[in-house]
Amino acid sequence: MKNRIKRIGILLLLSVLFGLMSGTAVFANSDGNGNSITLPETEIGMKVGGTYQMKPKVTTATGVSSELVYQIENPKIVSVDANGKVKALNYGRSGVAVCLKEHSNIYDILWVNVEFKDVTNKKAYYYKGVYWAAEFGITTGYTGKKTGYFGPDDPCTRAQVVTFLWRLGGKSVLNPEYYVEFSDVPEDSYYYYAVQWAALNEITTGYSGTDLFGSDDACTREQFVTFLYRFIGEPAVDLSKLNFKDVKKSDYFAKAVVWAASNGITTGYTDSHGNPTGKFGTGDIVTRGQVATFLLRFYRYINPYYPF
Repeated sequence: MKNRIKRIGILLLLSVLFGLMSGTAVFANSDGNGNSITLPETEIGMKVGGTYQMKPKVTTATGVSSELVYQIENPKIVSVDANGKVKALNYGRSGVAVCLKEHSNIYDILWVNVEFKDVTNKKAYYYKGVYWAAEFGITTGYTGKKTGYFGPDDPCTRAQVVTFLWRLGGKSVLNPEYYVEFSDVPEDSYYYYAVQWAALNEITTGYSGTDLFGSDDACTREQFVTFLYRFIGEPAVDLSKLNFKDVKKSDYFAKAVVWAASNGITTGYTDSHGNPTGKFGTGDIVTRGQVATFLLRFYRYINPYYPF
């Protein structure tokens, strides 16, 4: 029965991911007949409460109205009025589209990153990953006293990692009849269903020889790539391609690391000049910024045409 559950879970996962792929926007700025829309900027950063005036350059053929229509991807993140004035409402990422009212297939998109207070440097390696994750509902950043912060340099706990994966996979709630009891996973925790989903799909087994999942423990880099590798179904790999000094072929995570490195999900550590050090970082804690970056790379692996 458990293997059957795993097959169902993976099929559901893939259907969600490929569903997202098929929804990737394909649009035209012009139709070749004199109708076009072009935005001077296609991605901006904003602060909560801030405003931005969209200024599309519009040309229309004779007899075609230049009236515009604005639409938003996520109304919880931004709003837009009839004149294209955008207001940032909450932390995250949303697209704002502008199109010709009479030709809705001709449009351009402004991507708005309503920036977390600690993710404002567009050159940071994790910037795109964080806002991609926010757009897809994988993270909303911290809540409570730390609202407005993402914590890119904070250790990512095992509970947080599994929750991110669960959200990416569609937040399936499986049959409680098959739930696994972990003594450190209370039913009222935010990660309860995520851990159950991961356990039933054999993405995690918890700590061997115990009834513990390790919810509040910091996740290591090898644990995380192993979760990802199991998440995608453990495809075959060639261990002769293992090139990291701190990963042995006999390690339980060796195949996961080879798979991740072979598919551009990790490059291992680099020095101050960007040159590979030959180390993966075995035993090191994975940060929330690294997790968001790995997940974006993973999504690009699933959907190589994703533009972000």
